[in-house]
Amino acid sequence: MSTDLGTAPIQTRPGPGRRLFRAARVLAWILLFLWGCGILRYGAPFAAPGVLASLGQLILGVSWLTLALAMPRFHEQRPWRIASLTCLAAILLGWSLSAPSNDRDWILGHERLPRIGFERSAEGEPRLVTIENVRNHRYLSPTEATEQYQTRTIDLQTVRDLDFIVIPFAKGWRAAAHTMLSFGFGEPGDE
Repeated sequence: MSTDLGTAPIQTRPGPGRRLFRAARVLAWILLFLWGCGILRYGAPFAAPGVLASLGQLILGVSWLTLALAMPRFHEQRPWRIASLTCLAAILLGWSLSAPSNDRDWILGHERLPRIGFERSAEGEPRLVTIENVRNHRYLSPTEATEQYQTRTIDLQTVRDLDFIVIPFAKGWRAAAHTMLSFGFGEPGDE
């Protein structure tokens, strides 16, 4: 008579490298999810107001959230992977198809773009430059101002100095900065 006790499967805990890989994958998934939510809110073509746009945004957002909550099963079941990647592809497609636009809800003082026109001399050289929508607001607080836009005409023969000013966003960080032009004027014919 033989008794077969059988062999129990050996359960092993994943090593630190595997746990670190899983943690990195979860972190990447969470960051990707937050980025996708930002696209759904601010950057997709259906982020514009409207019932149909809001409905599309809601359906895609809820679908993706459902898939994110199913993340513990993500590595086990292929349908979750396919559905999640399909939602991500839809978000990326919507983002890549969105066109740049100035028709947005801008902060005070940035809602109008300047328009520039040139008047040429008889020789065809630009002589006068007209700039419309030059901002000259009187600010009462950071969010409140008496709005005033002006049109200015500049005779290019009166420009004597031009300074290009660069102000970095942070000390020691030269990657991004505000840039400005400052003009000095004189009388026509001054040298």
